[in-house]
Amino acid sequence: MIRKHYKITIKEIGVDKPVETEYSGFIDRKGLITFYGLNNPDVEWFDIEEIPE
Repeated sequence: MIRKHYKITIKEIGVDKPVETEYSGFIDRKGLITFYGLNNPDVEWFDIEEIPE
């Protein structure tokens, strides 16, 4: 498995500003969506950017 580094930006409904976080590990994009709950109804939008190492 290849280690990946991501920058995740999450905008929740009712929150003024999006939150940015980073993840480095072995989870793929689909796993990040599940891990961070990005498919929950309170998430207005999200962006996942892979950062090359």
